[in-house]
Amino acid sequence: CSSSQFECDNGNCVPGSFRCNHLDDCGDNSDEDGCLNIVGIVVGASIGGVVLFIVIPITIAICCIIWCCIARAASQSRRGVQTAYVGTTTPATTATVVSTAGAYPAGGYNYPK
Repeated sequence: CSSSQFECDNGNCVPGSFRCNHLDDCGDNSDEDGCLNIVGIVVGASIGGVVLFIVIPITIAICCIIWCCIARAASQSRRGVQTAYVGTTTPATTATVVSTAGAYPAGGYNYPK
């Protein structure tokens, strides 16, 4: 091969400008060996960015929500509070019914005016 050519591993000679052009000009891809793969770097960086800035924060948020729900349930269980969730993410309204029969005077209370 001349000084302006690249000698392939299979003995072929190709112009030096064909080296690292992302095309197999030698027939054995030796003109692309050791070249910087820009496409691979861009794709890898894009996937890495998605994982770093989207997947990881969402995973952390979900874990925090689950941990908070478990901690809240455990805390309420220790205090004897039972909360019913029926098809929503908010506790159902609960009420305590107290019988008032005979608790008040028949005429009501007489407050001074």
